Amino acid sequence: MQINTDFNVPDFFIRHEKLLFWISGLIAIVFFATGIYFEYSFCFYIPFAILFSTLIILNFRMVFFIMLLVLPVSVESYIGNFGTDLPSEPIVILLAGCTIFYLAANKRELQQKQFKNPVLIILVLMLAWSIFTTLFSTDIFLSVKYVLAKFWYLLGFFILPILLLRNKKSIQLFFWCLFIPTYLSVLYVMVRHGIMNFAFDNITTAVHPIYRNHVNYAVFITMLLPFIFLAKSWYP
Repeated sequence: MQINTDFNVPDFFIRHEKLLFWISGLIAIVFFATGIYFEYSFCFYIPFAILFSTLIILNFRMVFFIMLLVLPVSVESYIGNFGTDLPSEPIVILLAGCTIFYLAANKRELQQKQFKNPVLIILVLMLAWSIFTTLFSTDIFLSVKYVLAKFWYLLGFFILPILLLRNKKSIQLFFWCLFIPTYLSVLYVMVRHGIMNFAFDNITTAVHPIYRNHVNYAVFITMLLPFIFLAKSWYP
């Protein structure tokens, strides 16, 4: 697991770049051929899963920015009774695991003043209270899902940015990774709503499938406004 938060990868992979390229290509061909021959569609996803897992191990910082790119255009989906946002939420779960491993390998990070901020302390106390009340829940399954979601959201969206966004350049990259796909999603909604003559009754239909309803749509793009005002100061 990566033990720093820059964009570097271990020297071993740099020295054996060509060999690893051919090995990974051969693995992909084997799985694709197997999927075609036996008509197993899941074989087509395995090479990408391996590649993404390797990327997480080598450089989870890059995966964090990939998550930001897909976050504004993620779609609420249901797997049985389990609701999730695809593809962003599974990536957040993986990043939460990466954050735990990173902090375990770099315990000194927890001594920084950012981790003594009252806001973070309050959030941790709220999570602790949620875990405590889960013990007395009448629907354990639902309560555990709630606690787990809050746990990986706290790690992926609060603690991990503290570790990664430490200078102006990283904050600028954070902004553009969020702004560009959000801007495209707004264009998508505006075009669809325009076809419907901008009727208020049709706004929920216009924002689908990216946003659940017009309230989610409005809240998400409004939350981006402070970052836009900040970005204006970067480019006079």
